[in-house]
Amino acid sequence: MRRMAALPSPTSAVDEPLVASTRTAIAALRGETGDLARVTRRLAKLLTVTSVASALIGGSEAAIEHYRGSFNQWSMWTPIACSAALMAASTAALTSRAAFRRWMPLASWLMIGDGLAGLFYHARGIHRRPGGFHEPILNLAAGAPIFAPLILSGAGAVGLLALLLDRSAEQAQR
Repeated sequence: MRRMAALPSPTSAVDEPLVASTRTAIAALRGETGDLARVTRRLAKLLTVTSVASALIGGSEAAIEHYRGSFNQWSMWTPIACSAALMAASTAALTSRAAFRRWMPLASWLMIGDGLAGLFYHARGIHRRPGGFHEPILNLAAGAPIFAPLILSGAGAVGLLALLLDRSAEQAQR
């Protein structure tokens, strides 16, 4: 009887860079290796994976909540489009350095800007409810979640952090 090969773990894409980055960082801190650029590149790759996951979670949450709101404003579509753009750019950045340098900053800044615009729209929506911010218990609980767009801004910020780490690793190698 023939044995089947074991399937890779679905979390191996995240676990392997995390374990390798941790081992390399510990070795660098002990002074066993001087390759700090390798550590920062691995950490940048891990942050890129985090950016994909954050954009997926935040974009899905925005899609569900805005579907409940019937997408009655055109601006309700922007977090879905921006999170899809960040997911595509981050996924491409995992395999291509050109995509990492060209598309990742654009998608990250776009996501940060859209999250800040969403914060404005959500605050304006709460302010327009009867009582506005003078009835915080009712309007903050029943109105638009005021800090939810910042989740998407955080995904963009993680992408920018990955870019900064990669650039610092590149400068350290020179």
